[in-house]
Amino acid sequence: EVQSFSNETSVEVTKWFNTYNPQQPFFKHFDDPNQYAASQKDGVDKSNHNNNVEVNFPELDNVMDWENFDVFLLHEKTNGKSLSTLAVHLFHHFNLFKDLDLDEDKVTRFWVQIEGGYQNVPYHNSIHAADVLRSLAYFLNIHFVKNTFTPLEICASLVAAGIHDHDHPGVNNAHLIRIRHELALRYNDKSVL
Repeated sequence: EVQSFSNETSVEVTKWFNTYNPQQPFFKHFDDPNQYAASQKDGVDKSNHNNNVEVNFPELDNVMDWENFDVFLLHEKTNGKSLSTLAVHLFHHFNLFKDLDLDEDKVTRFWVQIEGGYQNVPYHNSIHAADVLRSLAYFLNIHFVKNTFTPLEICASLVAAGIHDHDHPGVNNAHLIRIRHELALRYNDKSVL
């Protein structure tokens, strides 16, 4: 019964990734993609965010080496695309494109879109997301963990790690409530971020 659920869910995930449309709004705070884009004028520089993500960087050779992987160097070498580059690399590493029958171009566009939604703030930025993604992948790669999780569970875990601070303004809930930010008002001071 659990296997049946997992197979049905895998089909749904595959359909979702393969029908992904970056123009379709999926952001929590905005119903209109143009409103979202306008909100980013002071955020991440999108000029280097396109759908061409190169995953052949020597820095990725030691991604599973806890002591010698440098996310800041990867960010520099990828011209600010550490999150999308690392995510696509990890989808290959865990064989998710094949196991879940995912379209690599659409998954890549998804990650580029996610990376573009991270704001240029000191901590809750795309470098932090790449670091969290890599840390999770390190633990998922441990033999007994890797053999316990299904490809769908690995995919879900990687996506969750990569998007966990998407569009984070770099301040906490209390600050947004105190300044009566539109997000605090919209969400009635509850789970603002």
